[in-house]
Amino acid sequence: MASMQRFILRQNILRFRRMLAEEDSPLLRETALRLLKEAEHELALIEWVWTWTYPDLGKEHGEALDELLGAAMTRHGADFGTLQIWEEGTAMLHLIAQRSLHGSFIERFAHVDSGSGTVCDHALRKREQILVRDVEQDPAFASILEETRSEGIRALQSTPLISLDGAPVGILSTYFRMPRPSGAPELPPIDDLAARAAVILTEHLTEAAAAGAEDGGAIHTEWSA
Repeated sequence: MASMQRFILRQNILRFRRMLAEEDSPLLRETALRLLKEAEHELALIEWVWTWTYPDLGKEHGEALDELLGAAMTRHGADFGTLQIWEEGTAMLHLIAQRSLHGSFIERFAHVDSGSGTVCDHALRKREQILVRDVEQDPAFASILEETRSEGIRALQSTPLISLDGAPVGILSTYFRMPRPSGAPELPPIDDLAARAAVILTEHLTEAAAAGAEDGGAIHTEWSA
């Protein structure tokens, strides 16, 4: 589904670019430009969400984290996935990688405040993996059932990403279309993938803090271990 969506968006982008190059009508050019921007934005949401949610991350770190998220989904047999970075300075989780989710859901959870009561927030605070076996039966999801239903999400897990110094640096979550009843097999551990993701996030946060210090204290991404 996601690969087909990417293909359609790329084809639309090429079509709208051709319209801009070939059309003389100001009205048609304006329409083509608007549609082009919308298609490019939607493709960025699917492929490189960090380019608009957290652009300081950079391509190298973004690609590496996206690969780790994909590996975690494969191991869990998950249908969707997200990876967030924890920014200490703003007390927020920022979405930096996602798989198979759609625009409205992504935009709703692009930035999550500390104390929001979400599963990822609870996992961050407790520093332990949290599994929700059925969102339809969990009162904590009452306010976002419209979003979870639109994506077809029925179960999920959130794993905190912890630096070697013991500081939380992010969250890796996988989502499932089917509930996971208590008798279901346990999810395979992803500790190794979480540890690798934490190293990458720590590296980025350390580099960002150093760059901020060089700028005279204008730290773009604040973090403390």
